[in-house]
Parts: sequence; structure tokens; C-alpha cells
Amino acid sequence: MQARNISKPYSETDYNTWWFEGIMLVFIINFIGNIKKYRLWRLNQWATLTLHLSFILIILGAGITRYIGFEGMMAIREGETENSFLTQKTYITAYIDGDYMVDGMAQRKIVEEEVDFSPRLENDFSYATDYNGQDVKFELEKYIGGAELDVVPNETGDEYLKIVEAGNGAPHNHFLKVGETQSLHNVLFSLNKYQEGAVNITHKDGELSIQSPFDGESIDNGPRNKGGYSVKDSIQTLVLRSSTVLAISNGISKPVVNVILMCTKSHYTV
Repeated sequence: MQARNISKPYSETDYNTWWFEGIMLVFIINFIGNIKKYRLWRLNQWATLTLHLSFILIILGAGITRYIGFEGMMAIREGETENSFLTQKTYITAYIDGDYMVDGMAQRKIVEEEVDFSPRLENDFSYATDYNGQDVKFELEKYIGGAELDVVPNETGDEYLKIVEAGNGAPHNHFLKVGETQSLHNVLFSLNKYQEGAVNITHKDGELSIQSPFDGESIDNGPRNKGGYSVKDSIQTLVLRSSTVLAISNGISKPVVNVILMCTKSHYTV
């Protein structure tokens, strides 16, 4: 299963509970009751009537937004158009595979359920369904806020290159296995597997080298801080624990993103 991790504060979690919505319903009933009890439709009571009707409309509008509206984040670059956004809601997606075949093709059942987890609260989730007549049920054992798929050091494990990338202003760990290719920001990175158009990193005789189709520089993070060099279309030495800045561009305008790489090499187990 996969889940997009979003740590929600108490306030947002409370707003989505049934008892909070019940309080809003009680408010509406009280406002309507006061309008009838005090006959606020009279001319000399219009100011008070307007106040009561305003609160009723605000609560009804919040209810429409809660059950019909959508909230999210949309990134629009200058001069471009966009028709999709990232929802602020959190979903659990489960993929159920089995031996159910249709026209010789194995069928996968996809389950997507909205959830509202918080690392500060008691979380409970269970879902029951069936796959080709077979009952399937999964439950939440534990919620870990901000969890990421990671690897652990192991002397007998496979050899990986750990890449700390900060393309969006925040560090992200990536583990590139020897002989494999990965996509970072839609740019291919390969380790000991040369691929045209990719950022090719080679490990040979205990040394690392990089060949990139993008402009960049390597900055020594040590006390000397010697500066950098261009790495575009040339083979350069990749120094471990130094910063390599790649200006990834779409070839038309200014760089799309600056990817900052900090690499360490070791044996890991997923």
C-alpha cells in the first residue's frame, strides 16, 4: 500500500469529525429558532435578522465546500497553462493482484480510500473487499508521520550510491544501485550503466566520475572550498561528500531546476 504522508494539526483533524459538524448543525437550528421566536423578520429587527442569516449562510457554505468542493495546490509557471492540481487530502492506495484472468491477462484491483491520519492522535483504519470472490481485508497497524522508503547499511548488501538531492529546496535521499538507472526530476541518472542523455556516474578502481549533459559545477565542502568546474558533456571526477550543482534546463528558457547532489558510497540492504 502507498500513502501520501501529511501531518495534520489538531485543528484540521477536528474540523473533519462528525461531532464538530454536529455542533454546526445545532448552531443553524438555534439561529432559525431565534428568527422564529423573536420574529426577526419585522422591520425594526432587520439588522439582527441579517446577522442570523449571515451565520447560517456561512455555515451552509462551509458545508458545501466540505462535501462538494476541492482544495489543493497548483504550480503554474510563467507563460504556461495548467489543468491539474495536487489535492490536500490524503489517500491510501492498495493494489490487489492474484490469479484472476480475463482474456489471458491478469487482473489487478485498485482500492483508493481517503484517510485522515495524524502522528499526534490515535489512528484507526480498516477496509474489507473481495477479489474474484475471495475476501480481502487490511488494517492499519501503525502510522509513522513523514516515513520514507529507505535502506540500511549492511556490509554484505548490494553496493549503492547515496545521493542527497535538494532540487526543490529540501533534501531528499536517493539510492542508486550499481548497474541501474533512476529518474530524478524526470532526468535519468545511471551508475555503471552508460545511457545516452542521462547523467552517467561511473565507479571504477575505487573512484567515481560523472558525465552530464547539463551545465554544472562541483564545490568542495571542505575547509579549502576550492570552487568548481563545468561538467557538461565531459568526464569529471565526482568527489564524495562534495556538492555537485546541475542546472537542469528544458533547452528553451532558464533552468527548470538546480539539482544539488551530495554523494556517498557504501553497501546497503533495502
